[in-house]
Formats: sequence, structure tokens, C-alpha cells
Amino acid sequence: MSTYDYYIITRFNLIVEKSGNAWGNSGELLCSDDWMVPRIEVFKKTCYRSICKQKGKFKYIILLDSNTPKNYIDFFKSLDRIYDIIFIEGEFKFAANIEEGHILSKYIKEDTNCDFIISTSLDSDDCIHEDYVNVVAGYLSNQDFEYIDFLNGYFYHVSSGLVMEKMFKNNQFVNLIERNVDNIKTCLYTGHSVRESRYNLPVTYIDNNKRMFITGFGVNDCMNLSIKDILPHRISNPQEVLSKFL
Repeated sequence: MSTYDYYIITRFNLIVEKSGNAWGNSGELLCSDDWMVPRIEVFKKTCYRSICKQKGKFKYIILLDSNTPKNYIDFFKSLDRIYDIIFIEGEFKFAANIEEGHILSKYIKEDTNCDFIISTSLDSDDCIHEDYVNVVAGYLSNQDFEYIDFLNGYFYHVSSGLVMEKMFKNNQFVNLIERNVDNIKTCLYTGHSVRESRYNLPVTYIDNNKRMFITGFGVNDCMNLSIKDILPHRISNPQEVLSKFL
């Protein structure tokens, strides 16, 4: 019987390359109290709660800027479900995750002797369904390399409590199943939006009624959605839905 190790990866305060971004080209601001304090509060209420709720077996890894102050490092070390912390040095670009991917690949290669590696990227303000790990692992079928992409999820407006259904192709919840060979890739191998268009990598899209993820906004409002946009599409039972994630 084939064996596997499952890794969930959260990049916490690492640089995002974006022209004109207020974060600039230095990680200094991303390690400041003004940035870290509110992000940690959101992380505790969303991402980490869904990590703690998982029914499947996995290893949770946090990627931090190497300049992160000790008090914040101590906070992450105090969390029971964190398997390890990897520190990233320098100003590596997010667009292709080149150096981060190399560092993570090397770490995982040294950490496991299993036949297969499954890795999932989870943003610090997003959530996954309590069955997420088990469902992704269920798609393991001795394939050499395959992305599993769930199309259906929810948007959660944290401050208002509104939740709406959404189909989101090539979303940030990257799940990669790969054979444990010399040159493993991991979920940080490339950006989630260019796997097919730029690199022609194999992606299986899962389009069913079970919604597997929640992307939160109000912190990283990259969707440019307002409450006015959400109201016509909101679901009537948000607490029932959220109970499967948080």
C-alpha cells in the first residue's frame, strides 16, 4: 500500500511582489507590530481554527520572514498544531515562489520517506473545510504529479458576518499530489493562476456541490467586493456553514 505525508503550508509575513504596493520592496513593514498584530488576530479566528478542526492527518508548516521579532516567533511556536516554522531570508519574489519553493522542497524531502507527498497552500486569512485533508488525500491514485483544484467555495466578509457562495477557478488553495522523487516541487512550485496557462501543468478541477474552502476578505480585499455586492448572493445559514470550517 502506498504511503504519503500531507503538508499544509501558510506563508505568513512574506513579501508579495506587486508594483506600487504600499509594502514596498522590503520586509520591514511586514514584521512591524502594525502589520503583525491584526493579521495574527485574523489568523487565530480563521485559518488556525480550520487547521485545528481538520479530521485528517497532516503536518502544518508556517513560513516566516527571517526578521520576524522574537515575540511573534514565540507565539507561533506556542501553537500545538504547528509542526515546524521555516524562516525565509532575503527579498524573494512571490510571483513564482522560486526560492521559497526550493527551501520548502528541500525541507520536505529531508522530512519524509513516504512514497507520495501531498501539499496544500493556505493563506493566513482563509479557511478549509473540516474534511479537506481527507478529501484531497482521497484523490491519491499513484499519479506522478497532479494538482487538485476545488472550484466551489465561499467568500466570508469577516466584519459583517456575511457569507456568499462562489465558484473560483485557479484559486489560491493549491493542492499538489506528487511522487516522492529526487526533484519534488510542492504546492509553492508556481503561482496558482498560471499553472496551466504558463507551465501547462496537469490540473484536475473538482466541480461538485461540496464547498471546500472559505476565502476571507476585509483584510486582504483583493476581490474588490463590498457588502452591497454580497447582499444579493448571501446564504441564509452562515453559522451552519461556518461551523464546518471554524
